[in-house]
Amino acid sequence: MHAGRTAAVALAGAATVSLAAPAAWASVAPQPVQPGQILLINDDSRCDDMTKGAKATSPLFGTVVLAAGVGHMSADVRVPVTAKPGSYRVTIRCGDHGTTTTSTVRVPGEGTPVPVMGAKAGLGGSVMGGSGMSEVADGAVLLALAGGATVLVLRRRPKADGD
Repeated sequence: MHAGRTAAVALAGAATVSLAAPAAWASVAPQPVQPGQILLINDDSRCDDMTKGAKATSPLFGTVVLAAGVGHMSADVRVPVTAKPGSYRVTIRCGDHGTTTTSTVRVPGEGTPVPVMGAKAGLGGSVMGGSGMSEVADGAVLLALAGGATVLVLRRRPKADGD
């Protein structure tokens, strides 16, 4: 009886999540986008038949044709420098009467801070002068010491009978 109740609750939860989720979303990046910046629009593999093409439409930039890529369709569009702050709907229509996907892109108002670069992550800071020759030499010395210690331990190990 307990397992039956658990399954019923799990099914009810899954149904609630699936009903609350949007039918289909496109992706736009960067988010937010500044006037004059390039916006990447992607169907997120929602268009089943890429041979029929797809178009993206928005009050922000008008209509653009998406190009077929590897497993998805996408387009780059420059946001007009005259774009006003606000949220703009982007609609992608696959083929003439195919699937429609939507997303929203935001153009921030004046005074809204927008990151100009990504976070300094990955590569461990080696790109911006974080790793010099002294660190590389120290690493090489440590590796050589570890290798030498391994050789000594293996040589001093007692031999098994019959060797």
